[in-house]
Amino acid sequence: MSKVERVRELLEGLPSPDEMKERLAEGWKPIAIEWERGASEDDAASRRRRYEVPYGVRISGDCFHLEEDPEEMGALTMMLALLLSDRTLSEVADQLNRQGHRTREGKPWSQVTVFDMLPRLIEAGPEIKDGESWNAESARWGTRTQDL
Repeated sequence: MSKVERVRELLEGLPSPDEMKERLAEGWKPIAIEWERGASEDDAASRRRRYEVPYGVRISGDCFHLEEDPEEMGALTMMLALLLSDRTLSEVADQLNRQGHRTREGKPWSQVTVFDMLPRLIEAGPEIKDGESWNAESARWGTRTQDL
């Protein structure tokens, strides 16, 4: 692979058409533009970082903490049990749909949406395995607790 040379320049205004032609003639090509402007406090407040609530929990009624969402935790528990019993992602999605589970957006599960849940399953796995519904769910799908 050939080497690439990059130069970053701070601009005080847009380059003139002649400057652009000169750079292009030298073999340079523009690869990014970064925009900046002053922002009022209202703009900054509206752009504060928003966090997505993890699947399996919801914002509590008092809006101060998260609480378990039984429907979503049921879907996570089923996913984990099925995956640990060596079911494919498409089989997991089919079973979730047959049991009436839907994604947070209300859509049917697919192998892609199940795959997208893998990081959440890794994060929530210990909590799920220690939960009340784990033994029943794992027995239902053939996952033996002692194998884990």
